[in-house]
Amino acid sequence: MRALIYTRQSTDKQDTTQASQAHDCQAWATSNGYEVAGIYHDVISGATPVSERPAFQAMLADIQEGDTIISKRRDRLGRDVYNNAEAEQILKGLGARFTTPTGIDSSTPSGRLHNVIEDGVSSYDREILRLRTKAALAQLRREGKPSGTPLLGTKIVYHTAIKKGELVKVGELAENTDERAKIDLVRSWRAEGLTFEQLRARCEDNNITTRRGMTPSLRALHKWCEGVTKPKVKRTTKTGPVKARRIEAKAENKGLKALAESLRAQGFSYQKVAKMVTEEGYKTSKGGPITKTQIMRILSR
Repeated sequence: MRALIYTRQSTDKQDTTQASQAHDCQAWATSNGYEVAGIYHDVISGATPVSERPAFQAMLADIQEGDTIISKRRDRLGRDVYNNAEAEQILKGLGARFTTPTGIDSSTPSGRLHNVIEDGVSSYDREILRLRTKAALAQLRREGKPSGTPLLGTKIVYHTAIKKGELVKVGELAENTDERAKIDLVRSWRAEGLTFEQLRARCEDNNITTRRGMTPSLRALHKWCEGVTKPKVKRTTKTGPVKARRIEAKAENKGLKALAESLRAQGFSYQKVAKMVTEEGYKTSKGGPITKTQIMRILSR
């Protein structure tokens, strides 16, 4: 029997998490007669949709029918009830199943109830942690210290200082020249007339990534290029070149259809596909969110 191991940690500072997860899953797989065919590891929040996890997506591409996916605990799969249910639905659609060394059988009603409760508790823990984090950040702001995620093009630089006779760690906001250079380059490409789909492809070709080390999503590119206007090309005659706007719309519609087809193939509903493509930055001609009806119309062409 084949098995694939999926591990996840929220930050790269948890340097022993992946190794311990993989070790425990490997030991359980071996004792239960599984042959481990691959180990996939994400450094990402448990609330992140599986469609945005590089290692999880790589695992999906390697899955064979009949495979078993193993994680040390369900909260390693994710800390969100909906995301975990979605992940298991995708795996089921590929002919695979998800399990943990606890041995809870999710094919039974009691097993499914246990999993929902466990996912709910994990989601609750994450929300409590968020509240504590917000309170801590608010206190830092009251003290005039850097807090939260630095703005684009900036970073927090730490140094030591003596305050009230004690050596303490102090953070200051500073310019992030590397990130600023990447953003300025992408903005210049946008000013040349590239669509956001073309920008994303060029970023991938030039190894331009976000702070998480991923190719920028359409939403991120929209944020990076905020305020940048594309050059307009006027139509000279009726038989002349098509307006740049129309060319862009055609290219973006093609990208939208490809993305929608991919998501539908993974088992997502039309409603969910509409929500996910909207989150990726696609909008209607009037700037509104993509609807379920529009997705159905696009895929029927």
